Amino acid sequence: FMANLNEKEQQQRRMAPVTSKVSDKMARYNVKTDMLTISPDSLYAGKPLMELPFRHKSGVNIVKIVRGSRTIMIPTGSEMVFPYDKLLAVGTKEQLVEFRKDMAEEVYVPDKTAADALAPREFQLESITLKDDSWLTGKTLRETDMRSYGCMVISVVSDGQVTTNPTPDYRFKSGDLVWLAGEKSACEWWD
Repeated sequence: FMANLNEKEQQQRRMAPVTSKVSDKMARYNVKTDMLTISPDSLYAGKPLMELPFRHKSGVNIVKIVRGSRTIMIPTGSEMVFPYDKLLAVGTKEQLVEFRKDMAEEVYVPDKTAADALAPREFQLESITLKDDSWLTGKTLRETDMRSYGCMVISVVSDGQVTTNPTPDYRFKSGDLVWLAGEKSACEWWD
């Protein structure tokens, strides 16, 4: 049992050498480590460490950044922080609590208008058969600029031929069966 327990401890030390060394040598001084992941909504994402107030606000130092399979030991102030980076901070228990609190508070919170813009919209897939006087008839897909309105052409059935994801130079003609997708409110001209 003891051999198993010792091996497990040794394996943890090999996998997390910084944390293990700080724990071993600094525990009696109330120095600890804490690993936090940068949220995609963090106001700190996309900024270099030197611009972040970690040390000023909470007193912690960042000793390691884990980015995917890459580990950056003792990062410089010019090292950028990206969403999903894992930051290993070192400080006292109180400093680490303050650091965690700061990280939780410094996230993008959309105002009501922005939140409404991000709310899920009703998606629809509809087909229309073009007539001589249809808005699309005679235009190329590029000329319609539908994507800027939140609509897109999925496929066109023309003269019995199906074209999925037509090219931008596809010219619509009367009789085409056009399959459109998008948010209902953005493509009300379908009706």
